[in-house]
Amino acid sequence: MPFVDVIDAQGAAEYVKDQLSGGTTLANLAVRSIDLSRGRYRVAMPDGMPADQGLDFRWETFNCKQTDREFDFARLIKSFISAEGCGVILQNMNMSMSDPYFAELPYRNLAMPYAEEIYWNVEDAKLANLSDDEMGDLINYGSFWPFSAFFYIDGISPTKNELNDADLQSIVNRLVGLAVGAFDDRSYLVWWRDDLRPFPLG
Repeated sequence: MPFVDVIDAQGAAEYVKDQLSGGTTLANLAVRSIDLSRGRYRVAMPDGMPADQGLDFRWETFNCKQTDREFDFARLIKSFISAEGCGVILQNMNMSMSDPYFAELPYRNLAMPYAEEIYWNVEDAKLANLSDDEMGDLINYGSFWPFSAFFYIDGISPTKNELNDADLQSIVNRLVGLAVGAFDDRSYLVWWRDDLRPFPLG
C-alpha cells in the first residue's frame, strides 16, 4: 500500500489546517506560519485506488488492513530519521510528565516538555533500526484525535531536556513535512516539501 498523490490539494490543505488547529502550541504555530500551498499531499491507499477528488479524510471509505497503513507510516519515519540531522516531533495531548505510568514507558527519554505539553522527539538515527512494529508502538505515544507529526531538519540540541518558544519556532522554520491522522486515525495524510528534501519513500 504505497503513498499516493492527493489530487484535491485544496481539500487536503483545509483538512490539515483543521487538524492542526485542534492540537498543541506547535501545531497552532505551524498552521499560522506554514504556506501549505508549497507542498505536495500524499496518503496511504490500497493498491490501485487513486486519491481522487471524492476522498473524505474524516471517514474510511475503503477496506484495507489497518497494520499496512501503520507500517507504511513507520517506514516513512524510519527512512527520514536515518539521514543525519532529520527528526520527527510527535505531539501528545493526553499525558503529562507527572503521570504515574510515565516513568515506565520504554521511550520516555525521547519525551520533551513545553510548559504543560509533551512532545516525543524522534531523531536518533539508531531508532531507524527499530522494527515496523516497534516504530508503530513509538508512533502511538503521540496523541490521536488529533494526531500530528512534524518532520524537520537541523534538529534540536541533544543536550536539551525541554522545549522553549525558540525551539518551537526553529522546528517550524525547518519543517519539510507534516502528517495528520486520516480516515480511521491509523492512516496518515502527509504534506511534504519535495523542494527541500525528497519524499523518503518516493
